[in-house]
Amino acid sequence: MDNASYHTNVLDPAPSKYSTKKKLKSGWWRRTFVHNSNTRKTELYDLVQANAPPAKKYYIEELFKTDGHYVLRIPPYHCDLNAIEIA
Repeated sequence: MDNASYHTNVLDPAPSKYSTKKKLKSGWWRRTFVHNSNTRKTELYDLVQANAPPAKKYYIEELFKTDGHYVLRIPPYHCDLNAIEIA
């Protein structure tokens, strides 16, 4: 599978540093650390980054795993490895 944007939708993505403080306080990351109500946004973002999972989970890969398939991604900008380009 190539790295097209529709192939790389992240499942439950971590918020970016531009996310709102409300979004930083909600989601899976709020279960991994304790914060109080007056924690600054930059401190919350640092906590999210420190507790983020090591690898991203992609929606399409998780969908294929349920059926017992494995996704092999080709390196970006290598058209000679993409079978559709040969056809």
